[in-house]
Amino acid sequence: MKLRVFSNENILPLLAVITSPEIHTISMFMRLGSLYHVLHDLDSEVKINIGEGVKFAQDICNGMTYLHSMDTLINRFDLSPHHVFVDEDMTAKLDLCHTRFSFMENELVYVPNWMAPEALQHRPEDIDKRAADMYSFAVILWEIATNKIPFVGLSPMNIGIKVAKELARPVIPSTINHHLQRIIDICWNADPNKRSQFKNIKPIIDKLEV
Repeated sequence: MKLRVFSNENILPLLAVITSPEIHTISMFMRLGSLYHVLHDLDSEVKINIGEGVKFAQDICNGMTYLHSMDTLINRFDLSPHHVFVDEDMTAKLDLCHTRFSFMENELVYVPNWMAPEALQHRPEDIDKRAADMYSFAVILWEIATNKIPFVGLSPMNIGIKVAKELARPVIPSTINHHLQRIIDICWNADPNKRSQFKNIKPIIDKLEV
């Protein structure tokens, strides 16, 4: 069994691995929970403003830029607010500790709200993972800007059909900053080849003011 060590301030560090009787990973305790919890749970102890939301976007972009700089990507990591955690300093960190790696049993769990159309139609190894991650990032940007859950009220099956077959996207309100609107549109383009890359979008996200 081989594990990678990631050295980036926006990736949740892996502290230990238990291999017997079952494989379990141990990471830092993040009291505030996931980004999804911070954004949407009424009992969350923090309420974020748009400035803090932009900081989360910058943190995620920084972590993803680091991951995408590697020669070999982690195909089983799906970018969503469920896989981003927030520490007490309000820094967002990608959670790779619960990603299913090659040495773990083969099990797929789909959360179609944040998945690219091609990711819903093909196996992870048969798509451009960098482009699929960029689509997911665009949905998270929309989520941060609107403080809404994408495709709320629809079943996972219906979401999958609408995204994969109808190329549906969450509606971008006209009240959202037009620069952010443009970034979202580029990042969730229906053509994976026309989406931006994290290394190119990072300088823009870092300077984003809303």
